[in-house]
Amino acid sequence: MGKAIIIFIILLLSSPAFAENGKITKYAADINNDGKVEYLTHEFLGGSGAYGILYIYNNKGNIIFKEMVQGDPYLVNSCTQTQSLNPQFFKDIDKDGVAEILVGRQQYHDNISNVIASWTFKSYKWNGKNYVYDRIYE
Repeated sequence: MGKAIIIFIILLLSSPAFAENGKITKYAADINNDGKVEYLTHEFLGGSGAYGILYIYNNKGNIIFKEMVQGDPYLVNSCTQTQSLNPQFFKDIDKDGVAEILVGRQQYHDNISNVIASWTFKSYKWNGKNYVYDRIYE
C-alpha cells in the first residue's frame, strides 16, 4: 500500500495539470530526520522575488507544510545540475537535530528601493506530525 501512495504522489507532482499556475520545482529529502523522505514542491507564481507556494508532503502523501514563500527553497549546482535544499530556508536554529523552516518576506514601503527593504522571517518547527508556526525574527 505504501509504495502505491508514493507512486501516486510522484505521478501527481509530475502531472502538467499540477503545474498550470507556473513552473513547479520538486525535491525529495528527509528534512525532519525521521528516517523517511519528504516531498517538496515549489510552485513559482512570478516576480523577481521568486514568489511561490512551498508544499511539503510526508511519505503518505499528506501535506505537512504549505506557505507562500519569497525566494527559491532549493539551489541548483550549475556544474552538476543537482539540487540541494537552500540553507537559508532550512536551518537547525535550536540545534535539536531537526531543521526549522524559515520563510522570509521583504517589508516594502513606498518610495524605498526594494534592494534596501528589510526582511522579516517566520520560523516553523517540526512537532512530530507537521510543521507549525514557531516565531518571527526581525
